Amino acid sequence: MLRADSKNPLQYPQSIALKGKLEGLYRRRVGDWRIIYEVDTNQRIVYILQIVHRGKAYR
Repeated sequence: MLRADSKNPLQYPQSIALKGKLEGLYRRRVGDWRIIYEVDTNQRIVYILQIVHRGKAYR
């Protein structure tokens, strides 16, 4: 998952910037689950918005 001590949560190999209406958000794969998150680089905060099964992640 996303580790609190990670230097850059945007550089995970499985982290992808989302497009379209989800632009500005990122996703990380963890098995069949997707973590949808936003990064505030100024405050150095990662906001976890959703943890959802992959079949329902982008609806």
